[in-house]
Amino acid sequence: MRSQFLSAKSFNYLSSVLDEVIEVCPLVAPNVSVAEAITLVCQGKTEQSHILNAVVVENSIPIGVLTSGDIVRQIAAGKKIEFVRVADALTQPLVTLMRSQIKSIDYILDKFDNQLDSLIVLSQNGDVEGIITKANIIPALKNTLLEQESSIGMMRRIIETVSDGVFIYDLEAGLLVEANSSACKMHGFTYEELLKACISKYIHQNSHYVLENFFKTLELGCESFIEATGLHKDGSAFDGEVRGTVVNYNYRKFAIIAVRDISNRRRLETALSKLGKINSELACATRMKDEFLANMGHELRTPLNAILGLSEGLIDEVYAPLVEKQKKAISNIQNCGQNLLDLINDILDLTKIESGDLKLDKSLVDINTLCNSICPFVKQLACKKNITLTFTIAPTIDKVWIDALRIRQVLINLLSNGIKFTANGGTVELVVNVDKEAKKIYFRVFDTGIGIDAKNFNKLFQPFVQIDASLSRSYSGTGLGLALVKKIIDMHGGNVTVSSEVGKGSCFTCTLPLITAPQLNYSDFTHQSTYQSIKSFILTEENSNYNSINKPLILVADDNITNAELICEFLTVCGYQFTIARDGLEAVEFAIEQNPQLIVIDVQMPKLDGLAAIGRMREVPDLSQTPIIALTALSEGKNKCIEAGADEFILKPVSLKYLNSVIQKLLTRNQKP
Repeated sequence: MRSQFLSAKSFNYLSSVLDEVIEVCPLVAPNVSVAEAITLVCQGKTEQSHILNAVVVENSIPIGVLTSGDIVRQIAAGKKIEFVRVADALTQPLVTLMRSQIKSIDYILDKFDNQLDSLIVLSQNGDVEGIITKANIIPALKNTLLEQESSIGMMRRIIETVSDGVFIYDLEAGLLVEANSSACKMHGFTYEELLKACISKYIHQNSHYVLENFFKTLELGCESFIEATGLHKDGSAFDGEVRGTVVNYNYRKFAIIAVRDISNRRRLETALSKLGKINSELACATRMKDEFLANMGHELRTPLNAILGLSEGLIDEVYAPLVEKQKKAISNIQNCGQNLLDLINDILDLTKIESGDLKLDKSLVDINTLCNSICPFVKQLACKKNITLTFTIAPTIDKVWIDALRIRQVLINLLSNGIKFTANGGTVELVVNVDKEAKKIYFRVFDTGIGIDAKNFNKLFQPFVQIDASLSRSYSGTGLGLALVKKIIDMHGGNVTVSSEVGKGSCFTCTLPLITAPQLNYSDFTHQSTYQSIKSFILTEENSNYNSINKPLILVADDNITNAELICEFLTVCGYQFTIARDGLEAVEFAIEQNPQLIVIDVQMPKLDGLAAIGRMREVPDLSQTPIIALTALSEGKNKCIEAGADEFILKPVSLKYLNSVIQKLLTRNQKP
């Protein structure tokens, strides 16, 4: 079946084809002899093979066609040529057509039937241009159409591979002349329906004006891009992305249009926009949550500082001797306060890890020293349940590049869990070894506890999730410990695995990259590894560099009166003088007026925060070298404190023993020879 596009394309060839197939025929008047007709028809040629057709005219009007075949038949009939009238030889029906009537080659072919072999073509003035016969039109058309079909077939194969809808418009005729199957599918029409449909059937009326301007832009020779609304056959609309260009083909302009249905993309963009808004709100909520947790951490650590500090001083009988029952009660208070502090630290650490705020502070760490520092934290728990606690450390382990504080946090968590889930009289063991070829170090914690069903392994490292989450569960906890373990190990570039059997115990393995850096020096652990009694730190006339007459003056700046009094009472026992400032501005004023030997200042204070106060103090020449200790509940504030001018940073709640050791170190360093 010949497509509409093929007919329109054939039109481009029509002029040249007609010029080739319209014979320049002689005009023959009626009543001439056959001999005269032969002379006219042959145009001076004698071979019959070259005899063509002649148009018979009467009074300048075509009345028939005289062919060489007619003349041959008259001769074969035995008639005398000179007495044969030309009119007698006219056997074909006379059909004339104006060149202007010829709109397509199909139009010409439709004029031929079984009786008709020739068409007389007239000019606009009615003059005979020549004759189109079946004998010459068919071969000419065949060659022409084969050439077209070859290029058109290639073009069709190309556009059929395109997923976008492709439309080809004849700009002069204003018609859609071709479309690929994607275009038909997009609009829901068959190929024939789409080519016959008016544009309003597949383009929404609100896009007609846009499309009209689009075509005008294309005709100017510019590639163009617009968005328009298309229609399905059922009348439903869709969003389309339209691109186009114009090509010249045989002196005729065609617009090639590619259309993409972007309805799904629009829906996705809308959904993403909504999701972006939701994410923005979630991010805002997360920031508010982080700020809330940070503030709550400060608010909770501040009273815990007083609870732990006072209980610490009471147990060590700094204030007065205690009976055994009092010591036991205060010990319980201290244990509960420490548990609460651990919970706060876990929540804040997990929040910082998830928000990306927690940064590792790596150094070259001696593994034996690290493990020995852990022992006091878990030994007491093991003794209460008569559990055998052993540490086995390979003797060939070098110092390893890790964050000592965080790895110690990991090991304490794993050992504490092992002790918690192991019955009285069981065993818990920490085994540390290395594989130098694989460059791995392994921390394994074995226990003989209740074990874990393999189906619950996936729950172990999820925050706030416990395997036994019922209200009647036998073991307390928040479910944060193992989540922190995994995240800290992940931050080190390692991994955590578990093997267990119900009723027979478990083994947790932390694998870390074995990275050594012999040129670096080992950094000491934080003040939490100090376990000596307060009494051993108290300055006396015998062991102090300062006598009772020349007691160092210490400025304590803290807006919390309980914490300030706790520190000052402790300083008094340790042999220091003190003065108290209740806000940042007062701290700066007192420091300038009293010129203390050392300043202990809380970071979060009213009127002027501690960091700003430190900065102002450092601007005063007499205070530029005065030792300053910054206290804060925010663990990430260390760098800010040091940058502001503080000499030391202590995280709340403050260990009074450690505070005293830092004070002694700074005063000794600052003492003039």
